[in-house]
Amino acid sequence: MNLSSSETDQPQEEIGGATTLKEAAYHALSALLIRGELKAGQTLTLREASQLSGFGVGPARDAIFQLASEGALQVLPNRSAVVPLLSRVEFDEIYEVRCILEGFAAARAAFNISAVGIRSLRRHLEAVENALDRLDIKCVLQSNRDFHFGIYSTSNSKSLVEMIERLWLRFGPTLTMLAGSERLDRKQFFRDSYDFHVQLVDALHRRDPEGARTAIVKTLTASKHLEYYSTSPPVYDIVTYEKVQLDMQNAAE
Repeated sequence: MNLSSSETDQPQEEIGGATTLKEAAYHALSALLIRGELKAGQTLTLREASQLSGFGVGPARDAIFQLASEGALQVLPNRSAVVPLLSRVEFDEIYEVRCILEGFAAARAAFNISAVGIRSLRRHLEAVENALDRLDIKCVLQSNRDFHFGIYSTSNSKSLVEMIERLWLRFGPTLTMLAGSERLDRKQFFRDSYDFHVQLVDALHRRDPEGARTAIVKTLTASKHLEYYSTSPPVYDIVTYEKVQLDMQNAAE
C-alpha cells in the first residue's frame, strides 16, 4: 500500500456538520505529532496512518500530504512518510519564531484570561509537577502542552493559534526525543522550566502583558537549551542527526 492518488478515496463526508474526513484525519495525526507520539525519524506507512488516525486510506493520505506541505512529514520515494528530525539551524529558527508568536499570544491572553482560566492553568502546572515526581515524561509534556494552549486559546485569535500549532507540529517530535534521552537530567531541566511557568501564571493573574511575554520567552529559552542539561556529549549532536538521516534513507530504499 502506498500514497498514490490512484487509490479509491473514501467520500469526504461531513462529520458533525463541521469538518470533513480529510480534516478529521489531519487533526488526528497532527495531535500525535504535537504530543510527540510520532517520534523524529519514525516512518509511517499509509496503512499505519489510517489506523492511527482512525479514518480510511483516502483521508489519511490527504492528511499526510497536507502535513508534508507544512514540513511536519516527508514523503519518501517508496510512498511511505517519515517524521523529520530538525537540524540545529531549523531548531533555532523555530524557537525564534515561537518567541515572537507565543509571546504575543501570552500578552493578548493577559487582557482576556478569567479567574477560571487561571485556576485551569494552575491545575495543569500541578499535573506537570506530579508527573515530574514520577518521572513520567510523556505526562509532563502533555500537561505542558495543555498549559500552553490554554493560554494561547485565550488570546482570542484563531489565526495566531493556528500559526503556533504549525510550529509545534514541526518541533514536537524532536523535543520529545530529546526529553526522553537517557543522558538528560530530566528533573533539573523541568524544575527550572517549571519555575518560569509559575512566573507566567503570576503575570497573567496580574493582567501584565509584558510580564507574560517575558515569562513565555524564558520558558522557551529553557526548552531550547535542554541539551545543556545533559552530560557530555550533548543530546542534540551531529552524530544523532546524521544517524536519523541515514535511517530515513535506508527506509526509503
